[in-house]
Amino acid sequence: MNTKTCVIATVKNEGPWILEWVAHNRAIGFDHIVVGSNDCDDGTDLILDRLQQLGVLKHFDNTGPYPDGIQVEAYRKAMQTEEAKSADWVIALDADEFLNIHIKDGLVSDILAKHSDDTDGIIFNWRVFGDNGHSAFQDIPVCDAFTRANDDPEKVSQVKTLFRNNREYTKITPHGPWLEPVVNEAGEIETIPMKIRTAG
Repeated sequence: MNTKTCVIATVKNEGPWILEWVAHNRAIGFDHIVVGSNDCDDGTDLILDRLQQLGVLKHFDNTGPYPDGIQVEAYRKAMQTEEAKSADWVIALDADEFLNIHIKDGLVSDILAKHSDDTDGIIFNWRVFGDNGHSAFQDIPVCDAFTRANDDPEKVSQVKTLFRNNREYTKITPHGPWLEPVVNEAGEIETIPMKIRTAG
């Protein structure tokens, strides 16, 4: 597939965990990773700078002001990078969020191949993980340390959206993109539909 995919993110003080997160996203096939950082005092920004020097990702300083919040501002800046602009599909993920793909080889391309050409977005269930019994920091991978997820339907109703990058989105949020409502000929406000599919 020639389809290009991109993860956008914003981080602060994720030093002990950021390499695992980057490696995971590269391993499942994302072509680009674009990360903004702000107010880091643990070296996260220095790690990201080095990864950028090595050609692993794109890093930028997400300084304020933040009229719509830190995350939304970081996503806005990320979407202006060449890496995001050139991507056919984009998803916003936090540094503690790992896509767990159960189709074929577990790659993003396997998900995309499963859906039709008119699909605008693919949603993934957003699962909340607890402390897994840990009461102090342990120097082990996140995916090994935290394996117990909350299965309460009321607490697993949020989603993450891998969206086709072919619209003039007005805002990217942690859970998906926004499209500006339009006014039809009757003067009524209409939302612009997106064809959304589940990842499974």
